Amino acid sequence: MRAPYATPADPYGSAIDLDRLVARLKATPAIGFFTKLALRSDVLDLRRRIEHARAAGERGRIAHTLRREFDGLVLKILALLDEDPALARDIYRAREAIWHSLVADARSGG
Repeated sequence: MRAPYATPADPYGSAIDLDRLVARLKATPAIGFFTKLALRSDVLDLRRRIEHARAAGERGRIAHTLRREFDGLVLKILALLDEDPALARDIYRAREAIWHSLVADARSGG
């Protein structure tokens, strides 16, 4: 299980449990099964691109292009969560921790 992250934008340092957010996203009835599969594929593709950019030493690409792709993916997920506003709010608040987790996973190869 991943350790909770404190979001950098959160001056109070409240922890975000990323595994719990993923479980809630999987369980929400606001998004259909096939849409969840497509989102999972999008996340895995982005993660692979981050890993590839890191291996190639493309820090600028990670910081700019891939971060924009991540932000777009988060917006897509938030739009799909119209019927689950609590989860949408929590994902929005955790977006920095999620990004840092993706980058850290790419760094560690996991």
